Amino acid sequence: PLGLGAAALLLGFWADSASEREAILKWERNYRPSAEILRFALGSRHFKLFQEPQKLQKVLRTLPTNLDETGSIWVTLDLNWAAYYSDPEQLLQPQIHCLECTQLPSQWQPFGYGWRALEKTLEKLDEQAKNQPPSPKKSTALPQDPRAILY
Repeated sequence: PLGLGAAALLLGFWADSASEREAILKWERNYRPSAEILRFALGSRHFKLFQEPQKLQKVLRTLPTNLDETGSIWVTLDLNWAAYYSDPEQLLQPQIHCLECTQLPSQWQPFGYGWRALEKTLEKLDEQAKNQPPSPKKSTALPQDPRAILY
């Protein structure tokens, strides 16, 4: 009798854990980050939305053909370009962002889908920024009037 109660208790804990995981995964599939959220998050890491019509088709041709899952994020190996496929109707092309937009991207890698992919992308970008030496700051202060009295 005691063994049966313990087994029922363990089964209950397992079922609760499984249903919680399933509920989280279902929520993640149904509520992906919007294109605006991704644009803001990448913009806070100095990425720009790539909108040059002449070069956009060339950039899109570098993307893998399996970028068809809504909510997928792809990033280049050098972490200079990011692509987000946000349109559930598959009518719009992926949203493309770049840090330095001078050279065409190459070697894309999938970062996953939805919120977890966004978190992974931001973590990698923050890690890269931490490991780079700071760029020399240009002085934005206006030249002071030598006649000014400073306290």
